Amino acid sequence: MKRKYFGTNGIRGVVGELITPDFVSRISSAIASYMLNKGTMVIGSDSRLSSPSLKEIVISSFLAQGIEVIDLGIVPTPLVQFAVPYLHADMGIVVTASHNPPEFNGLKVIDSDGIEIDIVKQKGIEETFEAETYQVGKTETNKSITKMNLISEYINQIIGFVNVDLIQKKKLTAVVDGGNAVGSLVTPYLLRDLGIRVVSVNCQLDGKFPGRGVEPDPRKLRVMGYTANQVKADFSVGHDG
Repeated sequence: MKRKYFGTNGIRGVVGELITPDFVSRISSAIASYMLNKGTMVIGSDSRLSSPSLKEIVISSFLAQGIEVIDLGIVPTPLVQFAVPYLHADMGIVVTASHNPPEFNGLKVIDSDGIEIDIVKQKGIEETFEAETYQVGKTETNKSITKMNLISEYINQIIGFVNVDLIQKKKLTAVVDGGNAVGSLVTPYLLRDLGIRVVSVNCQLDGKFPGRGVEPDPRKLRVMGYTANQVKADFSVGHDG
């Protein structure tokens, strides 16, 4: 029976068990081989302690397949989804495990339209991986990495969808619990740009997620709720990892 690697939100597992350097190198090579013969991919990662090294493995695997790489750094998943069509790239990858505990990590594969790949492409990647019909270690010295920061562009696009004047007139207050994760890099700034007073909780990046853990369930958002009551907030936002 063929093993299934993709779950409901990409490939995820415990680092050192499923998610090893060798596995990430081989699955990245399979993704590159199945998805692209040439072109450009966009990559970003969350703030987990394992993400930088895993991202470098993914980048190396794509460069070895002759694919240009645009590195967005540490960013939320939706920003990578925005960046792929915005930059006219062919696909994207996010190194992330979302709401899973810190010892987890994984890969989320984004298609050219900014949406996660469908089940047909997931199966195609799995079959390519299992059949080992991909190359590892091929050298393409003319391919390069471009580093970009698109946070401002992402925020500006979101702002373009709403009535800023109406929001500003309401003089709102919001509490944002970033969960020590990458949502902290966007949400407080987006809301402030909309004229909203923001009170931040757990908005310092920390790959161990010490503030309240990565899962934004009601039990773990009590500090956010207490703070919202104290400052008489109009609404609150709690992010996962």
